[in-house]
Amino acid sequence: MSSMLKSKKALDSFLEQEQLSAFKIAQMSTNCRDDALDIVQDAMIKFVENYSAKPQDEWRPLFYRSINNRIIDWHRRKKTWSNVFQWFSTSEGADMAASVRPSPERQHRTARATEQLEQALRDLPARQQQVVLLRVWQGMSTAEAAVAMNVGAGSVKTHLSRGLKALQQELGDYWP
Repeated sequence: MSSMLKSKKALDSFLEQEQLSAFKIAQMSTNCRDDALDIVQDAMIKFVENYSAKPQDEWRPLFYRSINNRIIDWHRRKKTWSNVFQWFSTSEGADMAASVRPSPERQHRTARATEQLEQALRDLPARQQQVVLLRVWQGMSTAEAAVAMNVGAGSVKTHLSRGLKALQQELGDYWP
């Protein structure tokens, strides 16, 4: 098999693996499914054009930088920082919820905690929100998040600390 074909397969596999997470981040940031789909599509195109020749171990942070740049462009055009995150909208979450079958009281507490979390995330400044999503939700390292956001590692640490502190203050009893 030619190296070009292997590279194309690796790129296709990478993009397929990251598309759902990228979509969720874009959807949370735009509060619009259609805009989020456009952002992910544009980011994938730009990623392939600009970064596909880079080593594969650099792809993930570069891809999320591309997503981040498209989101920033969207906000600039819309002049709004309205953000929504749908934590438990994945089919995996639905399957897990169906298999566990929590009590109605627990379902109510979980729904309330989810609403509180979504609101607290919406209320964070954009940079804090982005770094919380990348570091906590995506599990990126500080260095990967720094590349994705096109900032220094110190900035990532500062925004993460401030974002988590704000979430803790906002969520109070709901904070783990």
